[in-house]
Amino acid sequence: MSIYKLTNLESNTPKKEQEKLSSALNKLSGVTSSKLSPERKEFSLECSGTAPSFDAVKSACTGAGFQLQPQADKQPQGQQQKQK
Repeated sequence: MSIYKLTNLESNTPKKEQEKLSSALNKLSGVTSSKLSPERKEFSLECSGTAPSFDAVKSACTGAGFQLQPQADKQPQGQQQKQK
């Protein structure tokens, strides 16, 4: 799971706009599902295989009218990859 922050997703963002973003994210190659968390100004992506590039995610967000923050793709607590 990857988590991304947006500058303009909020709890009062209209549902229609949230659905537009979710639809754009779900169309990305490798994405199996997306979950928006407007109260935290973020969303998460579940992927099968290779996750989409940051640029692809940014493009999907921009196309849906949202601004992706530059620092992204952090792992949620308890999900960090083990170093070898």
